[in-house]
Amino acid sequence: MESNEAQVKSKSIKAYDNWEECDNPEKLKSIRNDQNAIHMESLAIRERILGQHNPKVPHHIIFRGAVFADSARFDRCIDLWLHALYLKQLNNISVVKDLLRFAQVFSQMIHVGVALDFSQVLSILEACVTELGRNKSKLNNPDSEEDIEQYIEEIESNITTTLYILTILTKLLTLNESRYEEQDKNKAYQLVHKLCALQLHLKDGQTLLHLAVNAATLVDDFHTNHVCNFKMKRNLKFSFCSLCNIFPCAATAKLLICCGADVNAMDNERNTPLHVIVSYREPISDFMTLHSIIMDLIEAGAHMDTVNSNGKTPYDAVTTVTSLSYLYTGVAEIILRTQTKLSLKCMAAKVVNAYNLSYCGNVPRSLESFIELHGPGFHQS
Repeated sequence: MESNEAQVKSKSIKAYDNWEECDNPEKLKSIRNDQNAIHMESLAIRERILGQHNPKVPHHIIFRGAVFADSARFDRCIDLWLHALYLKQLNNISVVKDLLRFAQVFSQMIHVGVALDFSQVLSILEACVTELGRNKSKLNNPDSEEDIEQYIEEIESNITTTLYILTILTKLLTLNESRYEEQDKNKAYQLVHKLCALQLHLKDGQTLLHLAVNAATLVDDFHTNHVCNFKMKRNLKFSFCSLCNIFPCAATAKLLICCGADVNAMDNERNTPLHVIVSYREPISDFMTLHSIIMDLIEAGAHMDTVNSNGKTPYDAVTTVTSLSYLYTGVAEIILRTQTKLSLKCMAAKVVNAYNLSYCGNVPRSLESFIELHGPGFHQS
């Protein structure tokens, strides 16, 4: 009998409230009126019997977590979902919906004023980086042509979700950075640096930095929109302002820039993040966001004379918009004008493009991409 009892013993799991399986009929009877105990018992038994590598195990864990979320038991919900996420990634199962689910529940917690655990947000960011690395690897080495579209959809969804998580992270750091251990903060910066090193982009060429400074970046409308609309109060709680939009987000952009995001990366229209931010339409009401992002980009080496597909630099893009937009373009124009300091190298690159001079093969290869930045995107030969 003792050996049989030992066989049903399984390692306690934090997500299951460290529940230990009942090893005799009396213990089982004692929990018959305890709903939570019965659910934890069933989850523990299910995982022990099926094993951690069975793809069906996470489903019931996720469902139980959702029940806790519906009753605002976010601590229990997150523990369960983290365990389900671990099991899925352990078995290389797509976690697109799982990652978005975390962004939603974190945003819901912000909305109702429940404090977030910084380490848990870091865990999700780490899972995002891991998943995006796998997405990129699959996209670069697809099993078949039919899989490519699915891989693209997954990586696009995960990029957007990661942007939400980054925004939540920056809000936490802005709100009470002094409360967090240096080790945790360093881990956050290391993860973002690793994320930037992946050089990810959407189908339209937008990088995370493009998205962070773009007012047109879409936000999932189930709870995640709440993360954009809070401001800090003196009591360190969140409040909301329906007139604010999540992007552009200066804090998120700054974090990405500080962690190595390419400030001169181009989308499919050859627009750099600087091209994008100067078109922001709320400069008067949100001057600090506009000013902060432009200055951070320029100080990090963003070229003000980079040319997009329409042949326009960021300054040209500002000064040639319609008269209806005069008010907001004037602000960006003034900021750019005060910062315009073209180097001799930039001037030379502009001349090469202006006179359509042949440069490929005639200059060091390291200069070819630099010269291309200052032209309409056509490689000279």
